[in-house]
Amino acid sequence: MKNFWKNCGHSLLALDANGQMRVTDSFINSYLDRPEIIPVSESCESERTLHYELKKNPRKPVSASCISELKNPEGRENYRHLIDFRNRLIRLNTIEACYLNTFKNKGVDIPPVFLNEMVQIILRQVLNCSEDAMQLRAAEIFFREQQVIIEDGSIMLGDASIVKLLSSTAGLGSLGELLLRTGNQPKKIELDVLRREASEIYWERDEKFDMVLDITFGRAGVDALCRVMEGWIKHMLGVDAVIQPVQKISDERWTWHIGLDVESTSLLNDLYEDNSVTDERMADLLSLFCLEFTNPTLVDPRISGRPVYLGLCRRRDGLLRFKPQNLLVNLPLASKS
Repeated sequence: MKNFWKNCGHSLLALDANGQMRVTDSFINSYLDRPEIIPVSESCESERTLHYELKKNPRKPVSASCISELKNPEGRENYRHLIDFRNRLIRLNTIEACYLNTFKNKGVDIPPVFLNEMVQIILRQVLNCSEDAMQLRAAEIFFREQQVIIEDGSIMLGDASIVKLLSSTAGLGSLGELLLRTGNQPKKIELDVLRREASEIYWERDEKFDMVLDITFGRAGVDALCRVMEGWIKHMLGVDAVIQPVQKISDERWTWHIGLDVESTSLLNDLYEDNSVTDERMADLLSLFCLEFTNPTLVDPRISGRPVYLGLCRRRDGLLRFKPQNLLVNLPLASKS
């Protein structure tokens, strides 16, 4: 079994009897070593004391008045977010429960960085025994923004932050920046596309996030994404589902759909309601999927036996921001009595 995403914090957690990831002191402690939290030379005595005491006891209660004593405004803000997140982790006990609890009420009040980190950790557990590099790369879509590149009919996804960095320096780092400042354009480079026949390369670069995934219909990348979505639903909700890509929705009894991002939610709503949709918006539709439940008794009786359609769209700026919570909170499951 291969190790991957070693720095995501997964190894600091412990599995409970239900296979959920229980929060440990070591995991909480890891947040105290982040650059935004660890004291620097300018830190006040109150901040140093707070950090020292939390390192000794990561679960130590911290009051709002204690945080207000910190002199640095940015430090106060960082600690407020951290302590609030830590308190939720302690109260809910597992990463999975903390993630699901975030979406129980309207308005998400956890910083996106914490949400994305929880998603990565959960997917690290979902894919724990996987040796399929294509699925690991597909899972990155869940917690890292993607740049959509469409060339010759192929739909490619590259990590947005990496694409931005490399496009500005051609991958030459400080040398590339120097060339730009002197008026010389760095040589254009191309990112590697992950191929099934050469997927071993991923294991050498799993935390660089610099591989491109081809999610064109009928290719391995989109199939890998389906398997990851199935695993995500199974782990988080205990529900078995089969997801397959489709090219269009030809269903006169179309009953339920879920957008996997803001844009696809809006587009599918309009298509479902038979509203006019421009060709420009349709061109932003990257993928469609059909989800079917293995056990129909777990589904809302009003739509039992009917498939759920999923959509994936790019934004107008070419970015894709996947919302994995939609696959959990918007599923038409039967109410628990």
